[in-house]
Amino acid sequence: MTNKPMPSRDAQVIARTLAGESAASIAEDMHISKGRISQILVRNGLGGRLKHPGLSCIQWSVRQTVSGSWLCSGGGQSRLAGTPQAAFELWKADLLGQSTKTAQPQVATPPRTPSKPDALRLPAGMLHLAQRAAAAQPRLMNMGSRVREGGVL
Repeated sequence: MTNKPMPSRDAQVIARTLAGESAASIAEDMHISKGRISQILVRNGLGGRLKHPGLSCIQWSVRQTVSGSWLCSGGGQSRLAGTPQAAFELWKADLLGQSTKTAQPQVATPPRTPSKPDALRLPAGMLHLAQRAAAAQPRLMNMGSRVREGGVL
């Protein structure tokens, strides 16, 4: 994206799209085609439609996450990468790779055990808090049983 000011039509399309309005409604109201709306969104890095033989038209979008990575999502898939183009390419490869497989129900992964803190999934500063909470849990449970035994509930 460039730092040039956005034309007012582009700004209106983007604002209305982000507000959740459908492309058909915007197109009818602004007297432009849905294809033009898609071009505006793609030009401004917000998404588009993927057409591929054997697939229905799939809407996708790219956005920057809080951590600075780029997330491309659509069609039930999401991929993170360092650049918008890389995120889109990874997402597209996943999507097209899945479209060639036969339709089979996906097996759900078993739920994670909540008793073990997962260092890989916790933000950097949160691991020590999880460890402290896990260490304090037995003491708190023992304290609760003493309170109940003493009749001070």
